[in-house]
Amino acid sequence: MIKKRSLLLTKRFIVLVFAFLCALTFVLVASFKVNAVSSDAYSILTNPGQNSDTEMNIMWHTDLDKTGTYLLYTKKSDTAWTDAKKVYPNLQKISTFVGIGTIDASGTSYTQDKEFLKCVVNLVDLDSDTEYMYKVGQDVMSAVHYFKTGGASEFKVCVIADYHSYIKLPNRLKYGMAMIDTVEAYKGGVDFIMDVGDVVAWGGSYNFWQVMYEEANFHDYMWAGVNGNHDNMDKTNSKNTNQFFASTHAVPMNGYPGEEGVCYYFKYSDALFFILDNEYMGAAKVPEVQAWAQEAIDNNPSKYIIFLEHYQWFNVLSGSSVHLERWQDFFDKNGVDLAIAANHHIYARSKNLYGGKVVENGQGTVYLQTSSSDNERGQGTYVTGNPDELSGASKFQKEVLDYYFTEGGQTVSGIALSFNDEGILIELLDRNGTLRDSALVKAKRETPALDEEAKEEIGKNIKLYQDENGTKVLTLPNELTGFASSYEVYDGQNQIAACNYKGASSRFIKLNLDNNKDYNLSINVKFKDGSVKTYNYSCKTVQNCNLIKNLRAVGKSLEWDVNDTAKIISKYNVYRNGILIGQAMANPYTIGSPKYGEVFKLEAVDANGKVLETLQVVYGTFGDINQDGKVDDSDVKEIQKYLVGNLEVTEDVITFLDVNKDNKVNVMDATYIKLAIAGMIPSYCNVYYKVQFYGANNEIKETLDVRSGSDAKPTYLQSYNYDVLTYINDYHNVTGDTEVYAIYYPKEEN
Repeated sequence: MIKKRSLLLTKRFIVLVFAFLCALTFVLVASFKVNAVSSDAYSILTNPGQNSDTEMNIMWHTDLDKTGTYLLYTKKSDTAWTDAKKVYPNLQKISTFVGIGTIDASGTSYTQDKEFLKCVVNLVDLDSDTEYMYKVGQDVMSAVHYFKTGGASEFKVCVIADYHSYIKLPNRLKYGMAMIDTVEAYKGGVDFIMDVGDVVAWGGSYNFWQVMYEEANFHDYMWAGVNGNHDNMDKTNSKNTNQFFASTHAVPMNGYPGEEGVCYYFKYSDALFFILDNEYMGAAKVPEVQAWAQEAIDNNPSKYIIFLEHYQWFNVLSGSSVHLERWQDFFDKNGVDLAIAANHHIYARSKNLYGGKVVENGQGTVYLQTSSSDNERGQGTYVTGNPDELSGASKFQKEVLDYYFTEGGQTVSGIALSFNDEGILIELLDRNGTLRDSALVKAKRETPALDEEAKEEIGKNIKLYQDENGTKVLTLPNELTGFASSYEVYDGQNQIAACNYKGASSRFIKLNLDNNKDYNLSINVKFKDGSVKTYNYSCKTVQNCNLIKNLRAVGKSLEWDVNDTAKIISKYNVYRNGILIGQAMANPYTIGSPKYGEVFKLEAVDANGKVLETLQVVYGTFGDINQDGKVDDSDVKEIQKYLVGNLEVTEDVITFLDVNKDNKVNVMDATYIKLAIAGMIPSYCNVYYKVQFYGANNEIKETLDVRSGSDAKPTYLQSYNYDVLTYINDYHNVTGDTEVYAIYYPKEEN
């Protein structure tokens, strides 16, 4: 009996030991899975580019001493990474979270002191409708991340919101991620994920973001996010700032002033998405936001237009519809197809609305609200989806609502959006993958296409640029962007260039052509509507960029520098304040008795009357009171005469005497000139002009304040993904606000 008991105890001991070892193995394996790849980078995220058919923004964070991290990317099909390209990021030191309170997993409070580097790469010239993969790091690379570019005629999106990731209660994040997995399984995969805000409980808790970004769904997809009120707050809701969002995202920097990096828009295939930020968009701000959105809509023709904000369009528990009322006229005017919101924690879908009334499908806007997905913060009580059950809803809301869903306080659901030529299919799934609601938002527009007249105009605006270094660039007009899919360039029967049209930069085609030779080129352009158009272009390879530089108004003459080695300039047209005053055959040109502040423009024209280049200058050198083209002691004496009443000058000259810009002319202006002449200060002139440099996609890349008479020196090119081939306008000797455009070509990346 004792032996049996001893044997039994031995067996039990073995079982317990085995169970313990299994449990220990499970913990170790689980820990290994979480920490399997310990890289130099963390908080890695893929955000959309402005044109996500060919662009994508990649962000990661590193410790301050890791300044050499880089991104390695290639197509997913390149399994051996043979064609991978290396790109170094823009770096920004982030101190946003320093001094902000948070908690750890045990619930213990502490004050954050972590600073880090935010690393951002804007990938451009990607192939459309293509899966890519990448990893980041320096000495130790990260796990592989993935994204898919737009461009397909059909695509699918998972919409999620309000899972309030909270490190002390990890199940919130698990429920949110599981809901994404459920949508993914139901649709057989999705192309990207949209979150409508409140993805973390406190945006000021950086550790919440960092833990969340380790989830597989952040590794596998592009994410387009909205700043929610919880993302905007700290632990005590006493510090509220959109910089929590901006520091943890790398969205397109095309928002309206003050909201760059938070409020943005992007295109994916034939859909244009707008992301609004309710936290900084009160009623008084709405007109400014709508003006920004209007410009973007006008410049980005699209089949579908979708708006997202965090705060609900209508509150079905109180009857309020304040956000719908603020935006419905704008949505009606612009034919917005779908307006998505969150925050209310109850799923609600309206019928098609126009002018506040129900209209037929294929007209108006559908307003959609997501439920919560954390299984903790739902609202209302479990219902069938019949709007009549909403006792707090207004009569208007009951009339316009088509379906709503809640499970009460413990609600989890997610939305799948499927885009195709017919429309946008909305599908609501509960936590079990059961389809709860389905509706088709019928398309009201065709895929944007150029009409035949517009296509004919394209051929009239093709140009060949060549600078003094022999660089030759065939430029297609920007009107092709968004409508062309590819092109081929032929010299006779020989194909000399071909490219998929990936974006605005694709219109710059670098050609290897001989100098001083006549060419008859043909350009075959394939449009997205399936048509093909051939444009014939005849040209002679002679320099037509940077022919004239440094236009100056000196005394009573205009002077400029000429670099016309091929002698293609036939004459110069001269304008004063926009009016043609004469023609010059050579440099200089007498302008009579100019007045301070007058604008003179010079056009270089060829023998056929074609304007090759244009420069302009504002007349008047600050401090040059005697108008002899220089500032010296004689001007100081003239100022002294003016101050004692022995010299009369006109009002426009007085403007140019105020060299220190203190809004008055006195002895200090003469003193500034004396100090500058003596070399004791850099310049007597404190007048600055704004110089804006435009990028390859027609976006402003840099704005500089440049002292009058100085040269603008752009710095953005150090981190820009394009090389400047040649400038087609001047930025030297700046004497007025200037916009600088250049011809770009993508950098060769290794």
